[in-house]
Amino acid sequence: MAQDLSVGLSGFLNNGVAELHSTLQLTLQAADQSEFQLHLATARLELDGANYEPYLQEVDAIRLSLEHEDDLVEVRLQDAGKLLGADPAAAMDALRGARAEYGRCWRDPGSGKMARKILMTGIVANVYRDQKNVFLTLVSEAHFSRQVAARGNTAAQNLQASTVAFDSNTFHVAIQTPSEGAHISPRGMPTGLLHVVYDFGAPVNGADDATDHIQAAIDNATTSPFKTVYLPPGRFRVSQLVLKNDVALLGAGSYKTVLESDSNQPIITVGTEAFRSSIRGLQIKGDVTKTNQVGIALAGTGYYFSCFVEDIVIENCGSHGLFIKEAYSSAFEKIRVSNCGGYPFLIDAPNRPNIVLRDCYASMLRASAPVGYRIKAGYQIRLENCNGIDTIPEGASWAVIGRRAGRDGDKTNEAAYVQLISCNIESWVAFGVECLSNSSVTFEGCYFAGDKTGNGTKIPIRYEVDASVYPAFFAKGTIDDRTVFADGPMSNYALGAAVHSNDLPPLMLSGQGAGVASESALSQYYDTTTRRRELLTRADGFHKRATVTASTAFTRPGVRLIEVNHTEPATVTLPWPGWYRVGEPIIVIDAAAKAATHPITINASSGGTVNGAGSYVLNKNKQTVMLLPNDSVLDWRVVADFAPDVPLPASAPKFIATTGRGSRTLDWSTALTRQHTLTGDALFTFANAVAGQMYTLILIQDVNGGHNVNWPSSVKWPGGFAPQPTPNANAKDSFQFVYTGSLWLNVSQNYDLT
Repeated sequence: MAQDLSVGLSGFLNNGVAELHSTLQLTLQAADQSEFQLHLATARLELDGANYEPYLQEVDAIRLSLEHEDDLVEVRLQDAGKLLGADPAAAMDALRGARAEYGRCWRDPGSGKMARKILMTGIVANVYRDQKNVFLTLVSEAHFSRQVAARGNTAAQNLQASTVAFDSNTFHVAIQTPSEGAHISPRGMPTGLLHVVYDFGAPVNGADDATDHIQAAIDNATTSPFKTVYLPPGRFRVSQLVLKNDVALLGAGSYKTVLESDSNQPIITVGTEAFRSSIRGLQIKGDVTKTNQVGIALAGTGYYFSCFVEDIVIENCGSHGLFIKEAYSSAFEKIRVSNCGGYPFLIDAPNRPNIVLRDCYASMLRASAPVGYRIKAGYQIRLENCNGIDTIPEGASWAVIGRRAGRDGDKTNEAAYVQLISCNIESWVAFGVECLSNSSVTFEGCYFAGDKTGNGTKIPIRYEVDASVYPAFFAKGTIDDRTVFADGPMSNYALGAAVHSNDLPPLMLSGQGAGVASESALSQYYDTTTRRRELLTRADGFHKRATVTASTAFTRPGVRLIEVNHTEPATVTLPWPGWYRVGEPIIVIDAAAKAATHPITINASSGGTVNGAGSYVLNKNKQTVMLLPNDSVLDWRVVADFAPDVPLPASAPKFIATTGRGSRTLDWSTALTRQHTLTGDALFTFANAVAGQMYTLILIQDVNGGHNVNWPSSVKWPGGFAPQPTPNANAKDSFQFVYTGSLWLNVSQNYDLT
């Protein structure tokens, strides 16, 4: 027994309310021995002598109807005169001996899909009638195999010639070739579908042009209460179909209903507008030699708004597969494009927001357009779970975003703004994602796997920044922790970086950084202008530390913490203060604890200053400074300066005064400034000083005056001569020293301050 169920029986029964029809297909034999088919469908169902309306509540009756199979079935054609469009008596002889296929057809109210189950195949063994009805006795082939073989004895009369005339107001009659028969179906059968074959006579042989028939169904649907145009399984030859408002173009599935075209124009397109329309369940096959042939072109003179395209296969078109230009607030799902002369997916929709591609696949690329997803313009464009590529020409990229003058036929620069969510960005050769003209992309949970096998050549993400626009004000995209660069370690990528840009890229790290196989998280990009790796900025404003071992200039923003681990004096040049917002600090640390002997000089790039001057010097071991940007004067302002070995205990005074003569030890750990009154000659010893610190000694003569000092040999004086204090009674002198760790350098002397 043949069976064709597109939805499950149990699910159908559980819905409780369904639309059910008995169906009968009769194959009749004409006098010239040719055959044709008569398809009958009634909007009423008779079970056990009781009539049921199309919308049945009796689940048990439906179950019995669908599950019951018999070798002998009697079918009653109610109101046979109206049904056949002729006197029932005239049709009786024609119907005897016809081959019959009997079953049930219903529409699932949940999905809207049609389902059909064949209950019996056999012949019409007997025909009789009453005033209004014709009764057909159907006998299965298994039960009546001998009679089937001898059916020529009861051959049908020439129904087409004269026996039965069908009322065109009641039936749609599509006369096919003799081998295919005549398809007859009641008009207005409450299925909610406009059937392009039964209702509009579209040929399904793939050879005869069906454009006018299908377009007539689309046009009719604009005023019909039934808005769905149904294309059953088969091949339909078309030139161009034009979508209309509120019309759904529905096929039986992307590998069952095929639209074939060799015309040099878009196969499905939009005229003036197509609000709330949809396309589902079709395969579109073109001719790759037709350079203007687009599979689906949503690029009319109006808009394509709030629409839906799903379960579509597009192959061999001469131009692009799916071209979106005027669409917005629309979704495109489960679309596979392969072997087209243009781009599989092309979006050029400036000022058309909210375009979503979901579960789409760019399969085979051609050398004429070696990019899977080409997005020239638009904002709030989102690609979710998109995949590709299979066949990869040389120089292929997974996606190219934005337009640039002189490339790809464009005359202007324009940015596009895109989200890539859980996309499998694989099998690219040139770039994974290339962003032109300041385009911004957010990567969430994406997977990069290039096709090149050689190390050191892959570029997953490349930005081309327009230097004529101030990069600091770009809309920033982000890349999150769930994104993975599978071709790690980082040395496998060109110049050791997975992200390349000619300037500050409009990309920030969200979280700790995207994962790189066999290596730590992403934190840098390669700047093709400075020709070195720079730090990527972070969405949270914080950054992992940057460690330098020699003089280093940070010419791009992003750095927040700089540890200097040096063996010689070093200069650290901070980014231009104008890159940073007020309140975003930079911290510089003497990580080597050598600033006392190898000072660290801090400068600012691009004409910026540090603390109002040209530079700021760290000359204390382990010294740390915090700087904040002053945006009004483009200055890095020192707001904190700390050296852990220099600060005194909280209880220690900053100033200590002593009196005496003879040998005296001055403990500098207790005070940075000491005062000593001489009551006689004194011999000084300096103790417990910190390298890089400045100390002050004030000497006062007593009332007698004339006392001298014997200085430590480690004290070095200008000109090499050690001075003596002013001899006058009550004279006051001051001396300042910087301790280097071994020597005391006198940096100032002030005499007779009384």
